Amino acid sequence: MEGGKGQKSQDYKKDLKTLEEHLKSHCALILFLNKIIEWEPIHVPAIIIGIITFLFALIWYIEPSMLTLFSLLGLVVTSVDFLSPLLSNHFYKTETGKKVQMNDLDEKQYEKTCSRLLNCRNHITDGCKFLSSLKQDKPQIYMLTLVGVLVLLAWIGSLIDNLLLLYLIVLVVVLVPGLRKHGILQKITSKIPNLKSKIQKSKAN
Repeated sequence: MEGGKGQKSQDYKKDLKTLEEHLKSHCALILFLNKIIEWEPIHVPAIIIGIITFLFALIWYIEPSMLTLFSLLGLVVTSVDFLSPLLSNHFYKTETGKKVQMNDLDEKQYEKTCSRLLNCRNHITDGCKFLSSLKQDKPQIYMLTLVGVLVLLAWIGSLIDNLLLLYLIVLVVVLVPGLRKHGILQKITSKIPNLKSKIQKSKAN
């Protein structure tokens, strides 16, 4: 049992090291975005909400076709992929300029951010493995669960405008890291059991 845990720990460290090396050329962008989503400084949430709202309002006003929207998104991603290594080499280069070099504080923050990305990737991988095993072992339950989720999503999509729904999802995804770091999310989740007990008491009365 302990050997299995040790092997998992070694595999995790190996995967983390590989991911850090793979993303090293984008470290400047990763550290910058990490500070933004963790609300450094504290007034960042207002800026995040304002920028996201402006972009979605612009999309709503222009009403571009799906092909145009994907092309613009691809253009942004391609530009970031090209410019990000240049920024990293500019801010974190050694005296020889051959290798990206960060100070200890940035190095720790970069490792922490890569660890979060790796955990996110592992959660997605584990979810896919679970669905695959469920499909093989219990195909009826897999089919009912998948159909139920898809029908629920289709029903939600019919009630709420797709652009508004996407806007809300993006806001939640971007704001959650900051909410977690500043303890706001923990405070909200801690109040849920009390709220349930109050509702149950009110029903009993």
